[in-house]
Amino acid sequence: MSTHHNFCQALQMFRTLFIRAKSYLRRAGPRFEGQPPKPDHPLAVIGDLHGQAVGLERMLARLSDQASNHHWIFLGDYVDRGPHSKDVLLRLHELCQTRPNTTCLIGNHEEMLLRFLDEPDADKLLAHGPKWQHVGGAQTLESFGVILPTPKSGNGSLEQAQVQSQLRDAIPPDIQKWLRQLPRKFVSGNVATVHAGADPSLPIEEQPHMTLTCGHHSFGVQARTDGMWVVHGHTVVPVPREENGVISIDTGAFRNGRLTTALIADGMIEYIQVDCEDS
Repeated sequence: MSTHHNFCQALQMFRTLFIRAKSYLRRAGPRFEGQPPKPDHPLAVIGDLHGQAVGLERMLARLSDQASNHHWIFLGDYVDRGPHSKDVLLRLHELCQTRPNTTCLIGNHEEMLLRFLDEPDADKLLAHGPKWQHVGGAQTLESFGVILPTPKSGNGSLEQAQVQSQLRDAIPPDIQKWLRQLPRKFVSGNVATVHAGADPSLPIEEQPHMTLTCGHHSFGVQARTDGMWVVHGHTVVPVPREENGVISIDTGAFRNGRLTTALIADGMIEYIQVDCEDS
């Protein structure tokens, strides 16, 4: 049996034990004792889109019918992995301009995109670019008409710089400006909406930026004591759920073909789902 195989087995065992331990701690630890979620006004919180333009349009049609008076909040990760990142960004930008009662948060994939656009150092660009492209950035590039070159020259830094330049030209300036201004959280009443999670030991207003877009190891395990509910995406769950003051709604639009919205009002939570696949 190879060393690589043994390592993979050990890694899988560690992951299994970690998931079981996290589940046990969630059940065994102190429970969330806050009131039911009561935002100041009805909210419609939409999960991660990841380039799924078909799912976005279907969800917008449902929201226009069922939640036209709600504040619509998109939780980030609009780009990467799916085939239509460009279309999703253009549609959401238009929506924010024409529907004032709409908020788009930034996700870690938008942060990776912006870092790629902004990186001035060739060595850092070479390190970051392929990593981003491997986790879905390649699909975003393709949606903007930028094709990753087949390595020929052996100069990866030059190739990444060329891709960076093409992408800067391909993304409209108003879209780039909009992305840079996206907030990391939206709070209404006792409900906070973020992309990935929040440190349960800190007030929502004191959360580090990275925690809001990339998560925290105690999120979902340790209950908050300030009565704030946290609605998040980022981590794919089989079905939407609310547990211990946390509402999880990323049902894997890019992976499972299901996009979820949580309607939150007057202490009640209702879920809407649409299929992201072309019919």
